[in-house]
Amino acid sequence: MTKDNNNDEFDLRLEISDMMWEVDRLREIEQAYADSEEYEKASIVLARQKRLIRLIKNREKKLKQYDETL
Repeated sequence: MTKDNNNDEFDLRLEISDMMWEVDRLREIEQAYADSEEYEKASIVLARQKRLIRLIKNREKKLKQYDETL
């Protein structure tokens, strides 16, 4: 693995970690909206969560490709 691949892999792991933290934060926000019966806002937050989860899966696939090149 070259140095560039190491940096790319590190950057991917960092992105994944940041997005996972954001998903957790959004879950808390969504729950707060649902508890206060603001369902429209909760659905917007849920859509953002789904988008981030999809992005995380794509990044994990890319990371797996880096791991397989070892």
